[in-house]
Amino acid sequence: MESYMYCPRDDFGLTTKVLSGTDVHQCTRCHGIWISKESILALAEATHTPFLAQHIMNENALEHFEVGKLRCPSDATQMRFRSMGEVEIDFCP
Repeated sequence: MESYMYCPRDDFGLTTKVLSGTDVHQCTRCHGIWISKESILALAEATHTPFLAQHIMNENALEHFEVGKLRCPSDATQMRFRSMGEVEIDFCP
């Protein structure tokens, strides 16, 4: 049984959705999507978009992410973030 997770942005429940055959978690309020490292890698492979996984596979990736205020929904560690245009990427280390 999967433990229930909450959105680190607004503390509402996360529901599990399937995107390109991979489980992702979406907030029921803000509709933010929370994707595990393994799911990002699977999505990158399924959609033939390897750039999705480049920041995760790179050992120095955390150097490009600032320490954020949000906590990871799966283990409550402090997340890192990086803005890319109008999208903010929050990363559980």
